[in-house]
Amino acid sequence: MKVRCGANVARRERTLSRQRFSVPTVVLLSMVYLAIFVQPNLTGAKDRNMLSAFWTELQMYGTDEFAQFVALMHMATWGGSAYETLKNVLFYNQFPYGYPFFLLSLVAILPLKLINGFLGVDVPTTAYVFVLRELNALFMLLSILLLVYLWTRFKSVFKSTALFVLLASVPAVFFNNMYWHPDSLVTLFAVFTIFCFVKDDLSFGIWFYLAAASCGLAAGTKVIGVFFFLAVASYLLLGIIQLRVPLKDAFKYALAFVVVMVLTFFAANPLLTIPSVAKEYVSTLRSVVDLTARGYNSSRTAGPVAWYEEALRDWLGFWWLYLAAFLLALAGIIYNPKRRILNLMVLTWMAPLSLYILYSIGLKSSYYFIPVFLPMLSCVANVFDWQLRSESGARNPARVVAAATIVVCLIQFGYYAYNDSNLYRSVVNRESRSTALRFYRALDDAYLAKVPEDKHLTVVREVKLYLPASPKWEDHFKYGLMDYDYISTWNPDLILLSKITVQQLAPQDKVYSFYHDAQTDSLKGFRKIVETDFGLAFVKGSALPQ
Repeated sequence: MKVRCGANVARRERTLSRQRFSVPTVVLLSMVYLAIFVQPNLTGAKDRNMLSAFWTELQMYGTDEFAQFVALMHMATWGGSAYETLKNVLFYNQFPYGYPFFLLSLVAILPLKLINGFLGVDVPTTAYVFVLRELNALFMLLSILLLVYLWTRFKSVFKSTALFVLLASVPAVFFNNMYWHPDSLVTLFAVFTIFCFVKDDLSFGIWFYLAAASCGLAAGTKVIGVFFFLAVASYLLLGIIQLRVPLKDAFKYALAFVVVMVLTFFAANPLLTIPSVAKEYVSTLRSVVDLTARGYNSSRTAGPVAWYEEALRDWLGFWWLYLAAFLLALAGIIYNPKRRILNLMVLTWMAPLSLYILYSIGLKSSYYFIPVFLPMLSCVANVFDWQLRSESGARNPARVVAAATIVVCLIQFGYYAYNDSNLYRSVVNRESRSTALRFYRALDDAYLAKVPEDKHLTVVREVKLYLPASPKWEDHFKYGLMDYDYISTWNPDLILLSKITVQQLAPQDKVYSFYHDAQTDSLKGFRKIVETDFGLAFVKGSALPQ
């Protein structure tokens, strides 16, 4: 007995000794990782409208940052009274994404708003956006750290570092850290849900209910939490098979999980308890589902092959990496009881959401896959648990598989690093590359700089056409399509249209006569004054400078 206790004490001491080296290494890596994104996250945000000025160069996010920022700054606006301010905070009016994302973002920028409000210091848009983008990177970093901990417990410097670097270098993940978007937060909730299941270890205690709450937060942020249904069912079934929970109690736990998840969902989105708001929320989600299914400007094909060729290969990795991670996860479920729950939760979380995205969504944005791919990729760490030395001296197949896995990951990492460097440069240089900014400079030279100081313009534009805020004009941006009725509503002096929209819609002159007239420079009452490869500008005859 004393010998066994002594052995356990020695084992714990060795573990603590290894962690004393591993944890500081991971902390240092994390600090360096966040620091990498400082430079790109300071670009492209000189003013609010610039957030939508990179549609051509960085299409993955389009104008999302701009729309989210408008909603967030409305939330952060003092309404003149506590009641009106609370209304601003609650009614965020950006239902494609849930309230937790905006509330946490509001908390992050609150110090800057207080500096602006109480000290009268003019805080630039760049500062707000920088904080939000770094917050986004922090959420992703926490997701990666949770996965590294689940597989290594930070007991090995080499294993922890290798897995951290592999996960952190995935191009979709790397690129996502240079934008403010809810995918990092929902990935964190998804990973934390898996973490809670592993910590619970079929005890159906507090960690089980924390998993339910985290699942509710994932659903409340970006709906995808509902795709944990298979993981929850598998977890309960495993508990039944291993005699950890009776069948009748399993149904009670299933019901309790759903109740906690639903309560968390509504607690995180309190406005949805109002029927009219809930109806608008559902309507918005249906529109988003329809839009992502067919694409923005034209119908797009769904399916695994189309997804792989157009998005997954470049942004997540080659097919053989997916296969390796999947087979290693299966092997972990079958042969490694210590990792069975972790592998099972990853696979059963990944399967339903991946199938839905692959076969139902035509708009191929790789960040849709981050919440499932990151946990899936981490399953290559199953090789860390294998006994690679054969005591008998015979050939050990595990060594061959482990070596093949390492080679696969090294090759893939080489592609990751190459793509990441290109993405980094493209974001750092986005302002000099932006066709929207070049269009604005051409417009300024040809027209805006010549407008008399006492002349006040009304401008109507597509949201991706950049125009900075100015007391010289009243700016009306639009996400959807324009027509003559919309133009007559605002009676603008200046109309800004994207060339690609005009080219796509002009041939359908019976349906889109407005765009046909724009292409032929025959807009009623307007004359074309600027045309670039990105945009067109039309000025009302009476607004032309003399």
